[in-house]
Amino acid sequence: MKTNLVLLLVLVSLTFMGCKDSIPDPEQTVLILPEDNTSCLYVSQSSSTASVDFSWKQALHTDEYKLVVKNLTTNEQITSITENTGLRLTLTRGTPYQWKVITTSELSNVETSSSNFSFYLEAQQQGNYLPFPAGLLSPQNDEIVTLTNGRYDFSWQGEDIDNDLSHYTLLIGNAEDALSEIATDIVTTSFSADLNAAQVYFWQIISYDQIGNSTKSIINRFETAP
Repeated sequence: MKTNLVLLLVLVSLTFMGCKDSIPDPEQTVLILPEDNTSCLYVSQSSSTASVDFSWKQALHTDEYKLVVKNLTTNEQITSITENTGLRLTLTRGTPYQWKVITTSELSNVETSSSNFSFYLEAQQQGNYLPFPAGLLSPQNDEIVTLTNGRYDFSWQGEDIDNDLSHYTLLIGNAEDALSEIATDIVTTSFSADLNAAQVYFWQIISYDQIGNSTKSIINRFETAP
């Protein structure tokens, strides 16, 4: 009789455990301001810095928002945490930035990232904007690629507020600090280059506008298959 009672209690316990609601993950938020691929409107300014208001939509099942702002020139990141749907940061002027918001919950270990937005923070009396650093599309970082007749097609994405992108330079090397110009004056966002199989490579794109302003992309690492 005692054994049957114990088994009954175990079954009841398992039933309640199975019916327990799962903890929802924090939802993805939607970014509002600064808008994507725009020149940013700032609140207050000096000759070298400006205060920028960031805002996003409220996300369900979220306790805190983690704002991540990346300087695309230096790759330095600023991370700020808030319970609100907006923050004001002081940033360096004359610089392109990328930003996103990560939602978190005290009840979940999952962190949910928003999409990435890019903007340019105007310099003082700036008549022409720097191009955004190119977004490297292919190959991706740490990707293993297969060559076709000893060649690979590189591709990237360019953006410029003035719409006056002029050309690109492709740099490739076997070390991050030893890149060489493979092609200059590229007027498209792709280029086919000769590579060796079973090698580790690094690559980067320099973007130029029509008056000579230039920006460097990040450097991606990739390998060629044997």
